[in-house]
Amino acid sequence: GIAGLAIGLGAQTFINDIVNGFFILLENQFDVGDSVTIGDFSGKVVSIGLRSTQLQGFDGTHHFLPNHTIDVISNNSRNNMRAMIEIHLPADTDFDQVRQILEKVNKQLVPNFPEIVSGPSYIGPHNAPNGLLTMKVVFYTLNGQQFNVHDHFLAKYLDVLGENGITLPKQSIVG
Repeated sequence: GIAGLAIGLGAQTFINDIVNGFFILLENQFDVGDSVTIGDFSGKVVSIGLRSTQLQGFDGTHHFLPNHTIDVISNNSRNNMRAMIEIHLPADTDFDQVRQILEKVNKQLVPNFPEIVSGPSYIGPHNAPNGLLTMKVVFYTLNGQQFNVHDHFLAKYLDVLGENGITLPKQSIVG
């Protein structure tokens, strides 16, 4: 009787794995190569099977997740991604000048970045902590390219703003 109960419980987990795996594949919730978050695990999907899904964590850890444990999946690879650059500025800054400088930089750089699918959009100035104001520039990029776009544009903005005498407070740049 106990052996039958143990086999029954084991078969139940096995069946749950198969059913969940079937629906993951049927609904195309994620594909091999997608960047996902499943529960506490984030990484790239290495393998999808009927019984388990395998993730390669961003730190290199290989995770084997039984499909019956997968409740919520966040697929980070399906849509365009946002690259938002925030530049904190003193309240007495000439924001028209800052916007003109940013627009000039964008006219030069955007044609070199085919991964930008929309933008730039300008937001601000908005209130920020410590009496500062924030100017934001938002781009939408192909998935995975948002960091590259962010880093290139931020570096260029900082250079050109400095060359034009716009002083930035220390610790003023936020992602």
